[in-house]
Amino acid sequence: MTTLTWPLARHGVIEVLTSDPLIFSSGLETQIARVILEPLASFRSTKPTPHVLVIDGLDECLIDQQGEILQIIPSLCKTFCWLKILIVGRPDPTVRYSFKDQNLLNITEQISLADDPDAEDDIRQYLTNRFSRIRATLPVAPEEDWPSKADLDLIIRKASDQFILPATVCRYVGSSTQPHRAQSRLNTIISSLKNRTTNGRENPLAEVHALYAFIFSVAHAPSLAVQFAGTCLVYPIFLGAPSPIDVQRILNISKVEARELLDELASLFEVVDSVRSTSEPCIRHFHASLGDYLFDQSCSKEFWCSEGEVRAHIATARIRQFEVGMYHFTLYSA
Repeated sequence: MTTLTWPLARHGVIEVLTSDPLIFSSGLETQIARVILEPLASFRSTKPTPHVLVIDGLDECLIDQQGEILQIIPSLCKTFCWLKILIVGRPDPTVRYSFKDQNLLNITEQISLADDPDAEDDIRQYLTNRFSRIRATLPVAPEEDWPSKADLDLIIRKASDQFILPATVCRYVGSSTQPHRAQSRLNTIISSLKNRTTNGRENPLAEVHALYAFIFSVAHAPSLAVQFAGTCLVYPIFLGAPSPIDVQRILNISKVEARELLDELASLFEVVDSVRSTSEPCIRHFHASLGDYLFDQSCSKEFWCSEGEVRAHIATARIRQFEVGMYHFTLYSA
C-alpha cells in the first residue's frame, strides 16, 4: 500500500495520513479507498479520464490476502465507477476459486496469456532488445550476429509463450559482474535446451525448472546456493525482505561468500532499496516459480530444499542473535 500511495502524495494522501496516522492498520478496503481512490477521485475532477489500478503478482500474496483483495473488488468498482482494475497473476487454485464468485464473474473478464496469439512476437521483440543491450556491454563484440536467429527461435519455442524463461536466460547471460562470460553462458544454455525433449506445452515450467537446476549446478557451492535461495524465499514470510547481511548471519557465512552467491544467483534474485525505514537494501526474488521448484522435491530433486527445515533454521538463528543482542525483536506482517 505504501508503494501504491507514493505517486499520489501530492493529491491529498499526505492530508489523510496526517489526520489518521493509523490508517495502514485499518482493513484493506478502507486503506484502498482512503489513501488511493479518494485522492485519485479528487485529482480526477481536474482530468476526467478513466484510471487503471494495476494489482500485479496477486499469486505471490498470502492466501488470505488473495481472497481479501478479490472480495473488495466489486464494492470498489461500484463506488468508483470510473476505475478500471487490472489484476495480474498466475491462476493458482485460490485465485481461480475466488473468481467463481458471482459478484466477480459479473464484472470481470479473464484473459490467459497462454492464449495470446502475439506472445511469440512479443517474446522475440523482448529478446532482441535485451540482447542488443547485453551485446553493448561485451568487452569484445562478436563478429557474427549474436545471438543467432536459430538460438532465438529455440528460446522462444522452449518458452511456451511464457516470459519467465527468456527473462531468466537474459539475466543469466547478461550478468553485470561477468560480461566477459556472456557468449559462453549463452552457448551452454543453448546446448542444454537442445538436449532436452520435454513438451513445454504440456508443462510450461519444465524448461524453467531445468534452467534453475543448471544455475544451481554451476554455482561454486551448489548446496550452499540452495540454502541461500531457500533462506531468501522463506525469510520474508516472517521478518520482511532480508538484507544481504541478514542472510549472511543466518547462514553464518562471510560477507565475501554472500556477495559471491548473490552474483551467481543474480538471475534469480535482485538487491533493491528497502521500502521500510531501514537503510539496508533487501533481497527480492524475481519469480514465484523459484519457490515452487525449490521446495518441491519431485521438481528440484538433488537441489531440493526443505521449507520446514529452512523455517526452523531461521528461527533458531534469530533467537540466538536476539540472545546476544544483535537484533531488536521485530516481526513484519507479510
